[in-house]
Amino acid sequence: MKTILRIILASVLITATSCDKEELAYQDEYEKSYKAWLDFKKESNNSYAYTMLRYHDELISTLTTITVESGTVIGREFRYHFIGNVAMPEGGWDKQTAIDAFKSFGYSVEWYSQENLLDQLQWTENREEIGTHQYGGIWTLDEVYKLAKNNWFVKRKNAETYFRADNNGMISSCGYVENGCYHEGCSESFIRIVSIEKLSD
Repeated sequence: MKTILRIILASVLITATSCDKEELAYQDEYEKSYKAWLDFKKESNNSYAYTMLRYHDELISTLTTITVESGTVIGREFRYHFIGNVAMPEGGWDKQTAIDAFKSFGYSVEWYSQENLLDQLQWTENREEIGTHQYGGIWTLDEVYKLAKNNWFVKRKNAETYFRADNNGMISSCGYVENGCYHEGCSESFIRIVSIEKLSD
């Protein structure tokens, strides 16, 4: 009886493993990139900063910089990168520049007339404030790789899956965009990382 159970269990495990391999997109590319991440993690003592670029629609893009020290998120900086073709000024947004940009691209007056407009366009969180703002994500790169493997790379019939590793072999873009979604901004399951850097000693 025990022998039969072992055979059945072995068959189930083999089948499950086969299904996992068949259902994951970019398996080989992921493994190669994950190794590059582990090498960087060791070299940087798991202390680094990385910046995510996100398109919220066809007109707005944002940048979020996550700072990680010894594997823990200790800082987060968020800013609107572009409003239409208007880039964030070098010294940061001022209210009139932002309002003019929103107006020129047809945003409703209710949106850009908010008193706390500038607080929504750019903010910084320190260690004690992490998570007090709504946008931006709060992932370490360990968590990004786990999300990629366990969620974003699962093959879906109704979506296109994407992956690139242009940050010295580490993830630069990955995720999936459902059919009928014409830009990554309408997907909550897509990440684009434009830079990954070690923290200075």
